[in-house]
Amino acid sequence: MESERQILRATLDAQLDPQVVLEAVRDDHDLIADFVVVEVNPAACEALDITRADVVGKRVLSLGPQIRHSEQWELLLRVVQDRQPLILNEQPLQPLRGGRTRRFDLRAVPVHDGLSVTWRDVTQRHQAAADLAASEARYRLLLEESSDMVSFHVPGGAVEWISPAVQRVLGWPPEEIAGTVLDLVHRDDAPAIQAAQQRLLAGEESAGARFRMRTRDRGWRWLEATARGVRDEAGRVTSLVVFSHDIQEQMDFERALSQSEERYRLLAENATDVVYRTSLDGTTEWVSEGVQKVLGFTPDEFVGRNGRDLVSPEDREFVDRATAEVLSGERSSARLRMPTKDGGTRWIETTIHPVHDDDGRTVGFVGGWRDVQAEVEAEQELDSRARTDELTGLANRREVIAQLTRLLAPGNPRRGHLAVAFCDLDGFKAVNDARGHAVGDALLQAVAVRVRDCVRAGDTVARVGGDEILLVLDGVPDLAAATRVAEKVRETLGVPVMIAGDAVPVTVSIGVTMADIHDDVDGLIARADRAMYQAKQAGRNRVVAAT
Repeated sequence: MESERQILRATLDAQLDPQVVLEAVRDDHDLIADFVVVEVNPAACEALDITRADVVGKRVLSLGPQIRHSEQWELLLRVVQDRQPLILNEQPLQPLRGGRTRRFDLRAVPVHDGLSVTWRDVTQRHQAAADLAASEARYRLLLEESSDMVSFHVPGGAVEWISPAVQRVLGWPPEEIAGTVLDLVHRDDAPAIQAAQQRLLAGEESAGARFRMRTRDRGWRWLEATARGVRDEAGRVTSLVVFSHDIQEQMDFERALSQSEERYRLLAENATDVVYRTSLDGTTEWVSEGVQKVLGFTPDEFVGRNGRDLVSPEDREFVDRATAEVLSGERSSARLRMPTKDGGTRWIETTIHPVHDDDGRTVGFVGGWRDVQAEVEAEQELDSRARTDELTGLANRREVIAQLTRLLAPGNPRRGHLAVAFCDLDGFKAVNDARGHAVGDALLQAVAVRVRDCVRAGDTVARVGGDEILLVLDGVPDLAAATRVAEKVRETLGVPVMIAGDAVPVTVSIGVTMADIHDDVDGLIARADRAMYQAKQAGRNRVVAAT
């Protein structure tokens, strides 16, 4: 019996999730009147902020009398009575020692005349899902207010959602477009759209096309679209985001160009985009008035200057490539940064077309700019949000996993000089319970700043759990050097944090390890995590190095 109890203790101690084993206490009528705590693992002690001696041998209702009147109590009784496991997800529960209600995933299975209960605190996940829903609502509002048409498509082409701008541009209410395939596209232009879609599916980041779409009054209108693929973790395209811009006026202008220079000027000056013409060597010959609205320069300040010199230096190679494509007979477009008159830069999307003389020789270029600053900022915000922890500004779990995957790739020469340190704040739950989540959040933000200051610019600091931080130290010579960095972090965090005039104490337990040639991401993190738990069990506020 004692050996079985030792095996049970060892099994419980190895579990990362909190676990409690309860035995039924029955009355004279053989009904369950209470449960007595038989065993509790270290993870449960940490989660409940108790010691094993506080609860083992005690009755559950003496520890928390309010439990008797809860729905969960009745469910636990049924686990023993019906001999069926219980699974509850995101259950709101009040901690035994008070504090705010939190969300838990709870599992209970019958064991002899009792049960084993495990749980996981998913409050952060629940809140993150709520925050994401709110963020998506704000982003959809932004898309709905855009002057361009924005649409989401399945890879086969069917429209999942389209912004209200479709009614202004084409006359169709959004509900008459959503759910249909793009059979409103002019049949002569369908191959261009299909080719763009194939390029996205083949791995290109974005693809564009010009095409005509049927309007509700049975006419046609020219659009220019840029599509980007939304990919899953395996890199497969799961949906397409398409930004479509009305270029009817620009197309009218291009047709008019072959008939009359004066008609060309009139159309260009009244277009919403910037239209320009250059000589064969790139010297600006004419630019529409819209340039002043977009960049702040007057047309006269542009005329006579070479278009390549007007682009930000880091994007000039795109101008050279676009010019070469046009001269070879291809249509070209690109996103570029252009300097503004006030000293800033602005993202524009430009298209370039050749101008031919009567003999068919290229004598210059004509094109248009479209201001895409808001579109680029929205994409950058989405990208940043996908890689960053919103509370602390640190990298999130997804980003640090991606970085470690690259660093641990076979053949990477830096693989042998890579260390990770798994940091877990000591007693953070007690701070949350005693001082409130606002103080807890402020503490995490201060900790993030301090940890970043302890590492080099090329190292990564990521928040991977509620109070868990992972350091990726790239280029350290050995485990001793990595341990010194971890000790620096521990000592820095040992100084209390001043929050709203109060000194909030904080310490950290850290496990640190070096990568070897056999490690994958999960194995490397797990080894550091085990070392961190050894630091906890050894008394907290210390660093344990694992080989």
